[in-house]
Amino acid sequence: MGYFLVNWQTSWPVEVLYPITFLEAIGGGNAGILSSSISYISDITREKDRTSRVSTANSLWFLGGPMGTLLAAVLIKNGGYNLPLGIVALTYIAAAIYVVVFINESHGPRAKKELQAQGSLQPQDSITKTKVSFSTMVKDFFDWHRVLESFKTAFKRRDGNVRAVLLTVLVANMVRRVARGN
Repeated sequence: MGYFLVNWQTSWPVEVLYPITFLEAIGGGNAGILSSSISYISDITREKDRTSRVSTANSLWFLGGPMGTLLAAVLIKNGGYNLPLGIVALTYIAAAIYVVVFINESHGPRAKKELQAQGSLQPQDSITKTKVSFSTMVKDFFDWHRVLESFKTAFKRRDGNVRAVLLTVLVANMVRRVARGN
């Protein structure tokens, strides 16, 4: 949406993208969407079908990159930048409406029991079931301890040069995102 607005309103400064990028980053961006999708698929599928469903979703996700680039090139050539950016914006809106209207929660306060996967592993005695409210979910989403735990995990000591490799991959990904603009 942000790129569409900046392209449409050429008089706006590029800094308009900062709050939009921040909002995307809060939700985890593409990694958040992918992990949420895979988690949901894992929640609602039977254990014997889970691997094929998750691998199909992953394949389609990564096929979207080259196919989207190819389609965008054709659309930009024939209709300028507003056409593909408008299609992306409409797709995001349609996806959000689809999630709100058709996708039911598999866990949490509004979960329906029939969505629980059948044939999954038996629950462990050490796992305690707690009632989760919407306010608890919001507090958990904005819990800064999770951010600290992420940094501790990224920087913790590891055998050999695994930490250096991990940090190199993180820095390379950051540089790639800065170069691409997302």
